[in-house]
Amino acid sequence: MLKWRGLIVNMLYTQLHQNFKFLEDLYIKIHLLY
Repeated sequence: MLKWRGLIVNMLYTQLHQNFKFLEDLYIKIHLLY
């Protein structure tokens, strides 16, 4: 049970990190354009 919870938390953290990276890239692109 604890193993599953750790796996779910890790998956959510990875997805969150990817989304943050995407937003960061988007912000940099917008900053370079204007």
